[in-house]
Order: sequence, then structure tokens, then C-alpha cells
Amino acid sequence: LWQSTATEDSVLQRTFTNGSRMIFSFAGLDADRTRGISAHRVAFDELQDMDKDHIGIILETLSADKDYGLEQYSGTSKTTTTALAVAWQQSSQAEFWIPCQHCTTNGARTYNIPSLDHDIERMLGPLHMDISEDCAGIVCRKCAKPLRPRTGRWVHRYPEKRWDFAGYHIPQPIIPLHYSSPKKWAALLGKRD
Repeated sequence: LWQSTATEDSVLQRTFTNGSRMIFSFAGLDADRTRGISAHRVAFDELQDMDKDHIGIILETLSADKDYGLEQYSGTSKTTTTALAVAWQQSSQAEFWIPCQHCTTNGARTYNIPSLDHDIERMLGPLHMDISEDCAGIVCRKCAKPLRPRTGRWVHRYPEKRWDFAGYHIPQPIIPLHYSSPKKWAALLGKRD
């Protein structure tokens, strides 16, 4: 529906029947490949590996967009000094809070936050062959019973930044592909079959 014989489908460019176009590029050593492109949205992937000085040059592709100019950053941080880590520090820093269906603390539901700053190490349950959507590998930090990550919600550490620069930490243990598969859970825990 989106493409036809008149649209382009190459490695670095896709065009669509509605006139939209996606341009794919890279800026490993310099950002010159992105100069001259006019865009409404820029999506940076593997930002942790990018030179911070290239970001401003690439963002100039949005300079002609008078309405909104969307920016998206993603990757897997390796240290606390990468471009991705800096962007995270400037963002709303949303973490995924998962309620435990089994226990409460002082009458309030127990929440589990899968990050190094909180509970992730206690939430990595043991490997067992019954891991599934109904019996997840990720467990409550308090009672160690399986959690239901789909009941979780995003909580922004800095809610005032939510609409200007939202940032979401998406750890592997909250992704169904990982928490509901014994094989993926074993890989996540670093165990071999």
C-alpha cells in the first residue's frame, strides 16, 4: 500500500506513494554526509558510539522545519560519558515501574524498578523451564514471585521535561521476548544451554 513501481526502495533511501521520503545515512568519522538534507525528523541510533560534535551538524537538517522538527535518540549506553548518557541526563528519565500482584508494603502495592539505580539485580529470577508470559523470569524484589511486566507503567523522574525531552529507559528484562522465554532468559542471565 505504501510503495509502488514508481517509489524507490534502496539501502539509503525509501520513497512512498504519499510523497514521503526516508533517508538513511551514517556519521562515523564526520557528519558531512548529512549536510544539505532537509528533514522533519532525525532519528539517531547507536548514539553512544557517535561523536558528540556531530550531533549539532546533523540537527541542522531540521532547520527548515518551522513546525516541530522531531529528534529521536536511541542506543545502549556503555559508559556515563557517551552522547547517549548525556542525552539521558538531560531527559525526563522515565523508568518502568512494575507492581507486584502478590505483596504490599504498609498497605501500598510494592513497585519494582528494573534499573541499576533500583532493583534490577534482585528482579532477575532464576532460570526454570516454566518461564512464560504467565510465569515470567522477572520477579518481585521483595517476595521473589513472578511479575507481570505488562501491568507496569512509565514514571518520569523529571515530569516537567516529559513534553520537551522525554527519555525512556527500556531494559531487556521488561521486554516480553526476554521475560517469557527460557532460552532468552538464560541468555540474559549469561547462562548457556
